[in-house]
Amino acid sequence: SQTIYSAVTSSTQATFGNLVINNPTTVQLLSNVNCAGNLTIQQGTFDQNNYLANRTAAGGTISMSSGTYLTAGNGMPNNFTSGSFSTNSTVVFNGTTTETIPAFNYYNLTSSSSGDRILASTGTIGIAGTFTPGTNNYTITGSTIDFNGTGNQTINAFNYHNLTVSGARTTNSVTYSSSG
Repeated sequence: SQTIYSAVTSSTQATFGNLVINNPTTVQLLSNVNCAGNLTIQQGTFDQNNYLANRTAAGGTISMSSGTYLTAGNGMPNNFTSGSFSTNSTVVFNGTTTETIPAFNYYNLTSSSSGDRILASTGTIGIAGTFTPGTNNYTITGSTIDFNGTGNQTINAFNYHNLTVSGARTTNSVTYSSSG
């Protein structure tokens, strides 16, 4: 595995142009860093390890290739205005503090650990694969969760504000689960 560490003070964190994670195992943050461009996870796992990899200003894209993982132990990287999450990519919110889940179109979305979760107050949180809400406490105020996959999907028992099911499923099915 590899680590990213910035030896500068928190007020002058290291700033990357485009930050690309391309390691078949794990790249882990050991301090907060900034990104002025895009964040791309090409292979492996990007473990934020309770630190942040925020964009310096609004814009840019978080991209995840198929089979990659992003563990957001202190929240999703902020200020990215779009996300591109390929088949079998997984975002895991695993912090012990409150984390906001932004309105992006995820493939797999998982929550674990003990922190509270806040769903984006507006917009659509798309899930093309699986949604594993964990046992966290959620604040749910206005966003829509859209199960938009093309394959079989199971919709967990959950306190949705708005729920939609879309996607060209042909012969694939949607199952409503009675347990989370």
